[in-house]
Order: sequence, then C-alpha cells, then structure tokens
Amino acid sequence: PVPPLASGPPMDVTAWERDLDRLVDSPRYGGRIRLLIDGDAFFPRFVQAVQDARESVDIRMYIFDRDAYAVRIADLLKARSREIRVRVLLDELGSIGAGADASRTPYPYSVGAGAKPVSAAGYLREGANVEVRTLPNPFLTSDHTKVLLIDGERAFVGGMNIGHQYRYVWHDLMVEVEGIGE
Repeated sequence: PVPPLASGPPMDVTAWERDLDRLVDSPRYGGRIRLLIDGDAFFPRFVQAVQDARESVDIRMYIFDRDAYAVRIADLLKARSREIRVRVLLDELGSIGAGADASRTPYPYSVGAGAKPVSAAGYLREGANVEVRTLPNPFLTSDHTKVLLIDGERAFVGGMNIGHQYRYVWHDLMVEVEGIGE
C-alpha cells in the first residue's frame, strides 16, 4: 500500500486562497487550464489557436527544429504573419543542436528539394513578416523555456518544443491556460 502523504488534516483550500489574496497584491483573474499530454493533445490545439488568432502570436521556444513538421509550423506562422503580429524568440544553441539530431523515427523532409532549412530563424524570416530574435546562449545557461501566447488571452506552457520528435515521439506535457488578462 502507498503510505499517506501527510498525517495532518487535509488542506483548507479556502483559507489558502484567502492567504494568497492577502500576500499577493494583484487581482484574481478568471480562467481555465487544460492539461495536454503528448503531441497528439498539444499540437492540434496549438495549430488551431494560431489559425484562430486575431491579433498576435508570441512564442518563446528552446528548440524550433528544422525537420518537416517544424517547417509546417513555420509555414503556418509565416502565413499568419501577413495578417497579424507574429514574434518568435529562440534559443539559438538549442535550435542548432536539435537540427543536427536525426529523428528517431522516419519522416520525409519536404523543404525545397528535400533538404532541411539551414536555420529555423532564417526560415521563419524568409518571405514573411515574422519578427525573430535568437538568444545566442554562449555559456550554456538556457532555461528550456517554452511559452506560446495567442492574442494575450491563451497561453501554452510546458515541455514541448517544435518538431517531429515532440509531435510524434516524445512523452511530455503542456498546459493550456485561457483567460489571461480577463
């Protein structure tokens, strides 16, 4: 049998929230969270959110791969950048390293004559209005941040990077948060 986590009484959630209200000097916002386990749950919701965005898409990503799936996401962002503001902040070292790693499962490349783009950042900028910045990360101090913000109202945070492995292979979690700024 699994031992109990604590021997005391259960947590008083109402008292805890009252203490938080007293300690934190910011208003509460209504919202919802949804756990998105693995790429099958996360990527379709993210893609739909980008397609539905009315004003902006802001992405802070540790790894934006250069494989065919990542290029499909990049193409969507590039298309949307002609209608709304799209900004992407990438960890340069994470993305370069990922692009050099062959996927553990076969997936055909469909960029140009079958080659990967030289860089995710360069590909995102090419023929589009995507604002791209890279963090050079010369001292290997990255924090592996993944934050995707849609219209300032919906965020995706968690462990998923952008690429084939994260869509189809890895076991990971993202959290969708809605109601930001309400």
